[in-house]
Amino acid sequence: MAKLYRKVALYGGEGGREWDDDVYEGVRKVYVGQDINRITYVKFEYVKEDGQVVTSKYGKIAQQPKEFVLQYPDEHIIAVEGNYRGVAKCHGGDHKPRHSLRFCPSLKKNPTESFI
Repeated sequence: MAKLYRKVALYGGEGGREWDDDVYEGVRKVYVGQDINRITYVKFEYVKEDGQVVTSKYGKIAQQPKEFVLQYPDEHIIAVEGNYRGVAKCHGGDHKPRHSLRFCPSLKKNPTESFI
């Protein structure tokens, strides 16, 4: 069976930092944690070619993370989109940052799972 993965170049806005979790056979689950204003934590459960499950975690858990389950091995993530809005001064006050993260799985009729 041909491999469906390929490494892509980084792109996006300024700030933050890149990560590279290597290449795996698939993704079983993604966990996303947030506080009142932003995403604070993300964890991936990957599957290696030999079936072993490997996890990668980023950030700190503020509240119980939400679980996004893929129907491995038939389903995979086809896109990940993120959004960030910084602190804005408006009418003498600060507006808090807003973050969002959306995963688009291959098998869903409405292919989005969003976390805000």
